[in-house]
Amino acid sequence: MQIPVTEETTVDSLLDTIYFALAPAVKPFTYNKTWILTDDSGKNYTDIGTIWAKDQNLPRDTRPITEVGIFPGSTLPAVAKGRAERAFNRELEALVNQLRSRLSTDGVTVENVSGRQLPRLVARSNGSTYGLYAMPGNPSEYWVELARAAAARLESKAGNDEDVVPVLALNQQPSTRLLETAAGTNVLVTWLDNDMLHGAPWPPTGQNGT
Repeated sequence: MQIPVTEETTVDSLLDTIYFALAPAVKPFTYNKTWILTDDSGKNYTDIGTIWAKDQNLPRDTRPITEVGIFPGSTLPAVAKGRAERAFNRELEALVNQLRSRLSTDGVTVENVSGRQLPRLVARSNGSTYGLYAMPGNPSEYWVELARAAAARLESKAGNDEDVVPVLALNQQPSTRLLETAAGTNVLVTWLDNDMLHGAPWPPTGQNGT
């Protein structure tokens, strides 16, 4: 189906329109429970809708769709959540494994992080700590804020004075606009390309004493 939208269309308006098209195959207020929107890369939109709004103590998700990375002209399959999660998790696991391998090769100390809305990896190099928020798929400017918030949560969870530098780690090159957004919020952006990690703040192999 085609849904007329603008950049000002709200998330709740979009989801309501899709829900009414899917009913009665799906029940009310089940977005991110039994069904979910994904994109061509397999990335699923988990942080939108009623569940997200409740987590933020809001009645509805009235953010513009562009704020969550959805733009006019997007193709968004609505799929059963289990299948979407499995596909996204496979891509995420592959990206995390590639990042861990690349960091280790570059002589960077790296460890896994578990927990909702936290960075997937922590890298330590030259006295600095970096929280890598790994996200596969078509890069969205909204992910910049997710990376920043994840690093802040990790600092709070650690309960010490260690500063965690937020890093958005991607599996493809971001747009200039995303890089500008990240620079404005002090979020670093790295991306893998043919097993090379671009934008990393630590020295490349052979320059870090390893």
